[in-house]
Amino acid sequence: MRHSSITATTDEKSVSAIRGDFEIQAGQRIGIAVICPEVLTPNSVGLALADAAKIPLVYGNPGPHLYVGFVTQVGEYHFEHTINAFGGCSGALIVLLEGHGTTHRYW
Repeated sequence: MRHSSITATTDEKSVSAIRGDFEIQAGQRIGIAVICPEVLTPNSVGLALADAAKIPLVYGNPGPHLYVGFVTQVGEYHFEHTINAFGGCSGALIVLLEGHGTTHRYW
């Protein structure tokens, strides 16, 4: 998941997989930890939800959250997932919640 021509993925800004034999695959369960100190609005979630009253039901109230999802596709320099995040989450560490026959439960 490194590409030296993309600033955000240079060695100084990337996190390496702990095991050298790790390969990301579609179907793996992943999560991101996000701390949101303020109330989200339709603008801060990219207008994904225009009804401000429904935003806490989807994204939670201000504070720390663990959003979970699955890897859906893996490309040469990227992967896609089902985590529905919002502006300000880019750059969040993505952790593998299960893989290699072992399930890790953090919630």
